Amino acid sequence: MQCTLRPLRNPQLCIDVRTRLVEAIAAELTRYCGGNEQLNLLEAEAQLDALLGDTDQLPLIGEPTTNPR
Repeated sequence: MQCTLRPLRNPQLCIDVRTRLVEAIAAELTRYCGGNEQLNLLEAEAQLDALLGDTDQLPLIGEPTTNPR
C-alpha cells in the first residue's frame, strides 16, 4: 500500500513516504526491543499496514504501554 503526501505548496507533487515510515518504525523496534534488523523491517511493514488499515488482521495494535525511556 502506498503512503503518499501532497505538499500544500505544490499539490501536483506526490511524495511516497512509505519507505521512510517503515524505516522509522523499524528503528524504534530495534531501539526498544533489539532483535534482528531484517525481521524488524518486516514487522514494521506489517505494523504500518495495520495502522493504515490495509489489513483485516489488527492484532499488532494493542493497548498502549508506558514508554521505557
